[in-house]
Amino acid sequence: MIDCAGYSGIGIFLADQYSGVENVEIVNCPDRPFALRGGGNASWGLDSQGRTSDDAGFTTASFFPVGCYLDNCRATRAGNTAFSQKQMPHSRIQRCVARTVYSEGITIDKCDYSLVMGNTLLDVARTDTNQWPDRDAGTGFLAAGGGGVGGVGIDGSTGARFVKNTIIGVNTNLSLNNRNRAAIHFVNNIQASNGCEVEGNYISDSKVGVWLKGTASGAIAPSFRTILIGNVFDTLGTAAGTGIAQYGAVWIDAGCTDNVIANNTQIGGTPLITGSASANAVDQMAATTIKGNATGAQALGQDLTGTQVAAMLPTFTSTAKGAAPASGGGTTTYLRADGTWAAVAASTIAWSAITGKPTTLAGYAITDAQSSAAKGVANGYAGLDANGRLAAAQAPAFADITLKPTTLAGYGILDALGLDTAQTVTGAKTFSAPLVLSGLTTDPSSPVNGSIWYNATTAQMKAQVAGAAKVLQTGQELPWLTPALGEYMAPTVSSNGANGTYQQPTNEIRLFPFTARADTPIRGLAVVVTAGAAASVAKCVVYDSDANGRPNALLVETADVDCSTTGTKTATVALTLRRGQTYWLGSRHNGTANVSVWPASATPDINGGSASPTPRKSLARGLAYGTAAPATWGWTAAELFAGYPIAVWLMV
Repeated sequence: MIDCAGYSGIGIFLADQYSGVENVEIVNCPDRPFALRGGGNASWGLDSQGRTSDDAGFTTASFFPVGCYLDNCRATRAGNTAFSQKQMPHSRIQRCVARTVYSEGITIDKCDYSLVMGNTLLDVARTDTNQWPDRDAGTGFLAAGGGGVGGVGIDGSTGARFVKNTIIGVNTNLSLNNRNRAAIHFVNNIQASNGCEVEGNYISDSKVGVWLKGTASGAIAPSFRTILIGNVFDTLGTAAGTGIAQYGAVWIDAGCTDNVIANNTQIGGTPLITGSASANAVDQMAATTIKGNATGAQALGQDLTGTQVAAMLPTFTSTAKGAAPASGGGTTTYLRADGTWAAVAASTIAWSAITGKPTTLAGYAITDAQSSAAKGVANGYAGLDANGRLAAAQAPAFADITLKPTTLAGYGILDALGLDTAQTVTGAKTFSAPLVLSGLTTDPSSPVNGSIWYNATTAQMKAQVAGAAKVLQTGQELPWLTPALGEYMAPTVSSNGANGTYQQPTNEIRLFPFTARADTPIRGLAVVVTAGAAASVAKCVVYDSDANGRPNALLVETADVDCSTTGTKTATVALTLRRGQTYWLGSRHNGTANVSVWPASATPDINGGSASPTPRKSLARGLAYGTAAPATWGWTAAELFAGYPIAVWLMV
């Protein structure tokens, strides 16, 4: 314990980082018994001499106190704030007690995210005459106390929490300095406080419980985003005082916004909220509840359910208003004027005695019958003849019937064959239109002899003959020998003489036709160089044919083959030639190498264009070697050429 014996000065002063004081009692201190200070009003931090920004000699802040705390400390008879905090972020005051204080019990000035919890303030903010000597003066007593701003003063703090504290006996004597005495006073003289929380506190014997101050009362800026929740207010001011407007549990100045006041309780007879509350979420309640007390004794306010409220209401009687009594169930009783439920007395009335009876179905609201006026008319119903049948005039035409079936099964027909039914046809059948076979992706696995089908994948008509699938081919077939794997074959029809040699013009594609006489996989296309040329290269191309046998879509264009030396020059491909289909083979060169050409009799003549004394053996088109072969050839009769085709060999 420290007894200041009336001498001025701070009892314990903390300006450090994360240090604290525990279990210390200070009595008879004219100044602040306990002070946590990390800076002045203007800024946070101490200079090298420990001065704050409020000191005239302050230079530059070099040390920043933070996180100091007071735990289980006591202050009795203090002339200034019992527990003072200023510019000390993350500070903490807990389980402390202040009694008989002539200023605030606790101040929180610009202490962001500070915590004040579990403290007790008794008889603080006093303004009467002090009862102990002024030791600094030598004689006499200390002057009357100033009272401060109330039990707790909060100024310019963000995120501060004031939780589970007890404040009893805040002085309400206004005759000395005309300051309003609020148990918790958001002063906002330095700057506005925001985001603070006041939760679970007990406040008694004060003019105002919590005052959220605005500019109209002298604050720099109004309080905002403060949460007041779960507090209990007991015996507070019931009306404005002399020159003082504030009173009640929570006073909100005009301009204070976005504050939440919820689930608080006031014991006593004044409204919980006074002042301006329109811009704040005030005292929220659970949905579909009514505030009240259903305990049968004095208690804090509760959110009552409809069942609880109904149980509290008096029952309706012949002499008193109230809730209807329980009916006991059933559907045949009614509530009488004397507050009892009674059964309706039975009575009998003759049908003929009832007046004003309707004469139509609509008059009786009958919906499960048709009016006789609707018989045989549009939008009505059809009548029956003497035989109980529908009259012919009212029967619909077949074309007018909707939702007719579209299948034999839909009509229940049993003596007809469907489109998908297997049939055996005997005798000759004549078709007035071409017979179309649906294309198969693969040949049938086990076709019977005499089967005919179309393979859409290979574009071939086939038939099963003598246990083997045969390709149906028009025209006479020429003999065909398929070479062994890796050997070459000539895509010619015959040959009368040796191959010639020729220097194909640079930047030219030359094509000739060839019809495959068997399905043949091709792994390479080749030209034979008879005289090489430096930097000379060549490519081979293959086109399929259209319905007129003309070159159509590009099937393959090979990579370059080197033609700088003589010999067979082969480019790798992966292509299957189908029996009976016509292909156009060709080559293109970029240099002056000589290559082998087919003799005139080796390839077919090409039809088209004008009559000519010389057969046309190939198509020739000029195209820069660096330009890709066209994806679609596009027939041009002017490209018919009498020159010999370049000998393109096929490697199997």
